[in-house]
Amino acid sequence: MTNETRNVPELRFHGFENEWEEKKLGDIGKVSMNKRIYKSETSSHNDIPFFKISTFGKEADTYITKDKFEEYKQKYPYPNKGDILISVSGSIGKTIEYNGEKAYYQDSNIVWLDHNNEVLNIFLKYFYLVINWSGVEGTTIKRLYNKNILNSIINFPSVKEQQKIGNFFSKLDQQIELEEQKLELLEQQKKGYMQKIFSKELRFKDKNDKCYSDWKEMTIKEVANLTTGKSKKNENTGKYIIMDMGTVTKNGTMLTHKSTPYENDLLNKGDLVMPKDDIGGGHIIGRTVFIPESNKYVLGDHVYRLEIKNCNSLFLHYYINSDVVNHSLKRKVTGSAQLGLNRKSVEEELIKIPSLEEQGKIGIFFNKIENLIELQTNKIVQLKQHKKGFLQKMFV
Repeated sequence: MTNETRNVPELRFHGFENEWEEKKLGDIGKVSMNKRIYKSETSSHNDIPFFKISTFGKEADTYITKDKFEEYKQKYPYPNKGDILISVSGSIGKTIEYNGEKAYYQDSNIVWLDHNNEVLNIFLKYFYLVINWSGVEGTTIKRLYNKNILNSIINFPSVKEQQKIGNFFSKLDQQIELEEQKLELLEQQKKGYMQKIFSKELRFKDKNDKCYSDWKEMTIKEVANLTTGKSKKNENTGKYIIMDMGTVTKNGTMLTHKSTPYENDLLNKGDLVMPKDDIGGGHIIGRTVFIPESNKYVLGDHVYRLEIKNCNSLFLHYYINSDVVNHSLKRKVTGSAQLGLNRKSVEEELIKIPSLEEQGKIGIFFNKIENLIELQTNKIVQLKQHKKGFLQKMFV
């Protein structure tokens, strides 16, 4: 008998052979939630954080009194440490493990399964990542009702195997969290160095261990020619990558998702691409990405091409993306819903430029940090892909 006909997962720990049991969640527990909290009972400065659906998994912005918390905790349902809280509206199915902290949760929108001892919370935590909620397949439903939760099917093994599965994914999550902390540290280091180097608090020295000549004030127009391109239709089989406003991130890194077979507005290695339009928070406007090679990228719409002259383009890329320059450019943005940065504002932006030799050292320095950040980011992506693969194979 194969795994397809037996109720077992594709991948198991050694020593476990029995089939998994199948039940409805309603067979092993009931849906519970906190007592309703009215707006008049909340404030922005009290003792106990009150999580609404909009702040679930984030920082609370509303609070209730300690007395109200203690009263309701004693009189009405309250999660036990380790229970898995579920969002049933908004981001449907989002889960958070309750770790015993003093907090209160919005009734009806945030619930948990008050279950018997057939299933462990550490198993449920990861099962919820692969569950198919009953009655919501192929719909545009914006809410999980109690019946959807209770009618959903769960397949589970012995408690001992559940524990091993939970421990495995818990260790994997810890590894991912550790790598994310390393990434955050690298990003903070980069930010710190950018502040110190572009404020000239930290300087590179020449081969004689002396500081280079002082930085000279110039305009962007003196070191770059600005041009614009035209909109290009996305054709997935295209040879050339289209660089438009959607290809620049708020950190000045490149996203590539559109291509064209036509070489109009071909970009050269060392060109910079800067979004001149943006919407919403304006996170990308005035940022730049560095074009790493020629004959591969073409200029799209809503961006400027900066053709660099008499300057190290890698240095200028990092300098424009620093708080020193980027915040200044953002102050020149016009519009509210649709944001714009006109060419004259960019060209007249005052910058301070060191010698070409020092520019080169600064560019190489930040490029090395960015390469480390990219490697660390890829490592996290791979770990998350591994986790996704294990989830698919280790649950029924």
